[in-house]
Amino acid sequence: MMKAITVEPKKPGTVRLEDIPEPDVRDGSILVEAVAAAVCGTDIEIAEGKYGWAPPGRARLVLGHESLGRVIDPGTSASFKKGDLVAELVRRPDPVPCPNRGVGESDMCRNGRYTERGIKEIDGFMSERWRIEPEYAIKVDPTLGILGVLIEPTTVIIKALEQVLAVGQRSFWEPKTLIVTGAGPIGLLAAAVVLKNNVVVGSVNANKRHWYKASERLARLDRKWLSRLITRFETPENFKEALERQPDDIKVVIQFSEV
Repeated sequence: MMKAITVEPKKPGTVRLEDIPEPDVRDGSILVEAVAAAVCGTDIEIAEGKYGWAPPGRARLVLGHESLGRVIDPGTSASFKKGDLVAELVRRPDPVPCPNRGVGESDMCRNGRYTERGIKEIDGFMSERWRIEPEYAIKVDPTLGILGVLIEPTTVIIKALEQVLAVGQRSFWEPKTLIVTGAGPIGLLAAAVVLKNNVVVGSVNANKRHWYKASERLARLDRKWLSRLITRFETPENFKEALERQPDDIKVVIQFSEV
């Protein structure tokens, strides 16, 4: 058995730290020891009962989709070795064939039958151990250490930049200023006053290309600056505090083990 932070989706106040079975080898040949899982707004919404789906046939879901782990056993994979720091892609492709999936853009499928770790029908990473299918594993630069947990949000930014460049290339373009807004009041207001040839670009989730680029880009960023993005570390036992927004929070990380 192992410890995990779980929730009954759509039911507020059901998050708890509990013992669950070890991850099944059918979930992936690579066995990983959790180092950290970062908290984002989606996790908080799931904890509040606003979102989320448990795996089929089960009532509870293991939370967490921003991952960092250390390989315990690479299994049959020749690309990974024991001790490697890794993260895992969040979204699994829609099982219904579509043009986007056919060209490797499964994150853009519109059938709506995709699954996502820690969000929709697949357990997440807020557990002491988890397994990865090799094709969804991404190596994290070991020099990043605990900062490697920032790779998932970086993938969304990489994808957004790709989209912005694609839109910009419809005309002669010499960008000098970039405004980044969230999906709160400022973002919504910005979307409601878009006129002329202006465009608002949104980004959520990412495919393997974005994860690969994010891993490389993150490794090149200044470590001191990156470290300031993580404003709190909490233990799994303090999951309630981790899931409560504080005024000065930027990124809260639940740490399961040392790097």
